[in-house]
Amino acid sequence: MLVRPSQGKPYTTGQTGVRRNSRVWEQIGTFAKWELVDERSWLDILASQVVAAWRLLEVPIMAMRSTAGRSAFENFEYLAARGMLWQRRFPDGSYPKGTPRMAELDAADAAREQT
Repeated sequence: MLVRPSQGKPYTTGQTGVRRNSRVWEQIGTFAKWELVDERSWLDILASQVVAAWRLLEVPIMAMRSTAGRSAFENFEYLAARGMLWQRRFPDGSYPKGTPRMAELDAADAAREQT
């Protein structure tokens, strides 16, 4: 029996959901690897989700690789690695410098109304 590292919950390698979710990320990873989608765009949107999905599915994927070979879901892994690097590069998000936050704009409007 395999165990999800973060929660100690068991799962089996034959779960349909594991394969289905892994295949979706595998396809997106293929598009990303061959630069068919703009990396900055998808990382800005999906970095945290793909890293979380990899963490959740890593154990069953490794089990599948024991029979299918190391290349099984390699594009999913590539996508997760790029997502992790993105998170390290932008730990506080990638909000554009020089663009005020909404709270700042609201405060400026409120100050103008008081004068």
